[in-house]
Amino acid sequence: MLPHIDPGIPVAVVGNFVEAHYDFLSRFSADDSGASLFDQEAYHGDRTLLWLGDPKLVFVSHEIPHAAYLCGLLGYEGTRHVAPTSPTPFLSCDILREERLLNTLVHYAGPQKRLQIVPYATTPDFLSLVQVLRCEFGLDIILPECPSPESLWLRDYVDSKSGFHHLAGRWLCDSDALLPESYICRDVAEAAKVAGWFHARGRICIGKPDTGESGLGCRVLPPTASGDAQAIADMLQGSPYWGGEPILVEEFIGGDRSISPSVEVFVPHSGAGEPTVTYVSEQLFQRFGEFSGVLVSRDQSDQPWYAPCVENCLRLARALQARGYAGHFDVDVVVDDEGRPYLLELNARRTGGTHVHDFGCFCFGQDYREKVALLSWESLDCGSVSDWCELLVRLGGLLFPLDQLGGSPRGVIVTITSSLVRNQFGVVIVGEDRQDALQLQESLRVRLSTMQ
Repeated sequence: MLPHIDPGIPVAVVGNFVEAHYDFLSRFSADDSGASLFDQEAYHGDRTLLWLGDPKLVFVSHEIPHAAYLCGLLGYEGTRHVAPTSPTPFLSCDILREERLLNTLVHYAGPQKRLQIVPYATTPDFLSLVQVLRCEFGLDIILPECPSPESLWLRDYVDSKSGFHHLAGRWLCDSDALLPESYICRDVAEAAKVAGWFHARGRICIGKPDTGESGLGCRVLPPTASGDAQAIADMLQGSPYWGGEPILVEEFIGGDRSISPSVEVFVPHSGAGEPTVTYVSEQLFQRFGEFSGVLVSRDQSDQPWYAPCVENCLRLARALQARGYAGHFDVDVVVDDEGRPYLLELNARRTGGTHVHDFGCFCFGQDYREKVALLSWESLDCGSVSDWCELLVRLGGLLFPLDQLGGSPRGVIVTITSSLVRNQFGVVIVGEDRQDALQLQESLRVRLSTMQ
């Protein structure tokens, strides 16, 4: 277990991913197959098997096809998962509605009637579930990663682009150098005017919805031939991403060698310790702005951007802790060609790499970065393959643990299979170092090309 988790008290996980992003995801219509974005994003629940070590009880919206294989392979022998019979976007409500799920959770608390619960994100629905467990079932519920109900507004506020830029601008003493020039716009018309201002000065900008998930909706606004604000507005009109909320128009930081680190921090409850960095990664993207995974390796701490990013993220963490925040968050960063880091936004929840870090700590120890490099990829196409057993056969020779004389095991671990119905899956790759992990990724890419 991780340091903030008491190994003597049962642990339950609520993977309420869609619930946390419902307002944003509900803006999108179904795709050609009839699958809503809720269905497409539900695969994130598979990652929760790797959270928090072992043992634990995991609640997810859909059954995880490969759960028994993964837990047996990696030593999560005491981890099991349950899912609702009739899932909705609101997993916390599903647990309350389905007696089987609720009784499983209550029973798991044991005779001491004590339970630690960790959600993907703290939501009003999750807090309602906790209230029922406390008041109607008499359970002593411990929430080691949740802000108090009166501070829930802070989680939502800093999780928005406008809230982050406001607070970071106040709390970071050198915010002018750390934050890209940006403007919070009321609507598309105002965003188009701001974009026109950037363009008139020869600067590319990017439009971002105030809330969001995995980079969905971010759009680079290149200069138009006329530089006319109406032409820019026409580019933005009709997009479901904006949803009637503010739009951030921000100078686009790019370059030939730019990278996108992420710094994740864990914030204990006030008085329970100082915030600590859990991991620093390089983010991976499938298409522009769409998050697909992380790469964690030992050599990142040698980079010139590392120290200022860590220092300023901890400064943000201390300010948030003083105002009642608790739990994980990460800050997305972009480093330009001159090596200057710019802080872009804050995600106030467990993040896209938390399962990679927790897995590293569980299987290789707290110092896992000195032993291995870990690379995750959340959405890989596997051609016509939609069966879990067939996928394993087709990946033969690459799967963890590869035979090796000395050193740590290496290879490809299948971590996401709920998306196999759409011929997609996810992995964590274990390499000896950064180069080895990338070479294994290339070997996997070549193998997948034969499945098309």
